[in-house]
Amino acid sequence: MIVLGYNGFSRGAELFGRLYGATGVGRNLLVGHDAAAALVIDGELVAAVEEERLSRVKKTSDFPADAIAWCLDSAGVDIDQVDVFAFPWRFSPTVAEQMISEICDSDMPVTAKFDALRSTGELYTDMLGRDAVYNDFVQRTGHELDPNKLTLVPHHLAHLMCGAYLAGGGDAAFLVSDGRAETLSAVMGELRNGVVRLFDESAVPMTSSLGVAFGRITRYLGFVPNNDEYKVMGLAAYGPPPQHNPLLERVVRLHENGSYTISIPGTSGPTTRCSTTCSAATARSANSSTSA
Repeated sequence: MIVLGYNGFSRGAELFGRLYGATGVGRNLLVGHDAAAALVIDGELVAAVEEERLSRVKKTSDFPADAIAWCLDSAGVDIDQVDVFAFPWRFSPTVAEQMISEICDSDMPVTAKFDALRSTGELYTDMLGRDAVYNDFVQRTGHELDPNKLTLVPHHLAHLMCGAYLAGGGDAAFLVSDGRAETLSAVMGELRNGVVRLFDESAVPMTSSLGVAFGRITRYLGFVPNNDEYKVMGLAAYGPPPQHNPLLERVVRLHENGSYTISIPGTSGPTTRCSTTCSAATARSANSSTSA
């Protein structure tokens, strides 16, 4: 079997800049990953490259047209020979419905809710929804893709299977802690006999994302969230450790079941509302049991 995995959106930077006011490299950080492609043949990785290596645009989130072509050319594979095209996001209609519900149920003023609904609607129909992902592929590659060959993979499961593959496969317990996915920030579960089971009671919602919280700290210090966190981590080693860690004492609350919640002091409760984009990714994307 030949599988081509890829990540990237043609309109990601344009939409993030116009709808949410992002500038510079920040326009490429809507969903937090660089554009890239990888080719796997019969379970073996044969080619992989980030789009920025070919386009020379640092941190680009653009559709990886050059990366896809490079992977296929390197392996001597024609695009018609690919059995599955795997995309690491699955913003299903159920996800869209929860995106709408979260905006409507928020404490924003009515006019702000209408603005958020308009922006989120454009984001979904032009970029995140299955039809948008499919049309983006066809337009940028010129290949009339069989819709049945396009597989949208829940983002956390994409991270999980990457780790499971590199670990040699087999049964395993897992913890995936990410900045944001379609629905949750962190999930725990088990991989047994090729089936993924999530432990719902230990899942952490987007509203308590450690990654987003650290991104807020990164922005507060004058750096770019989703890009410069490594600089903040490096700088931490130059300061004396505090006698009491304010992050653990006032921001992060640990629970007995292994989950946690984040409360930002001075707000009405747990929040990661750095923008409507953060709250737009808070819908559930994976069933509690999914075939791997």
